[in-house]
Amino acid sequence: MTIIRFASILCMLLLCGCGNNSSQYDYKIALDPEWYSIEIEGKQSALTAFSSELIVAIGETENMKIGVFQRSWSNLMLGLQENDCQAICSPMQPYLFYEKLYLFSDIYLATGPVIVSEVHTAWDSLKKLEGQEVGVLRGSSYALILEKYPQILQRTYDSIQAALDDVKQGVIQAVILDVLTADAFTRDLFRGQLKISSAPLSDEGIRLVGLHGNSEELIRKINKGLARVKANGTYAKIAKKWGLGE
Repeated sequence: MTIIRFASILCMLLLCGCGNNSSQYDYKIALDPEWYSIEIEGKQSALTAFSSELIVAIGETENMKIGVFQRSWSNLMLGLQENDCQAICSPMQPYLFYEKLYLFSDIYLATGPVIVSEVHTAWDSLKKLEGQEVGVLRGSSYALILEKYPQILQRTYDSIQAALDDVKQGVIQAVILDVLTADAFTRDLFRGQLKISSAPLSDEGIRLVGLHGNSEELIRKINKGLARVKANGTYAKIAKKWGLGE
């Protein structure tokens, strides 16, 4: 059975709807299995399974029974506001105008841009790439990041593989990609040839989001448990199982 098929089965078992058998849980957390607002083509099932398994593992670490349920993207906030769920999985960032209403956990999966370069290079920051040529996908918002470094020469590509091939051939020195896409390509097609050479260049990522006055204890325990599962190796095992980088 392939990982994707297994993920689909797991999702059917775990994601039943916010009202079903919910009294057995200390907390209910909802997610959109289509991950509508995140560009993760082909990884929706893996991300859903990873999130569900990780959250349950965090709950076990903190002695909480957590149910992970499915809601459509358009109904996630409604479920939170109506207390059908105490938190949602979301790429929302903790901007000041959100923090007055919502509580944010630490990032449990980074989704921001990273530098991808040849395995023997040390391009671990955009500052070091000044004077070099760097690839970016046409229409990508990451071009705005590169504009902050006017000495970096931008080359635009229509294809991720074409851009990465040029890095491998030395035509350009690096490509800026979101970390999930970069991880998939460096693990598979360009394994042993290219690497993710930087930490994420922004604080984009998936967090748990709750409401002030309703989710403080849950968010506190989630943050504590997330640190624990990272320290004891559980996080790495779950990430590897579902083909996601740390």
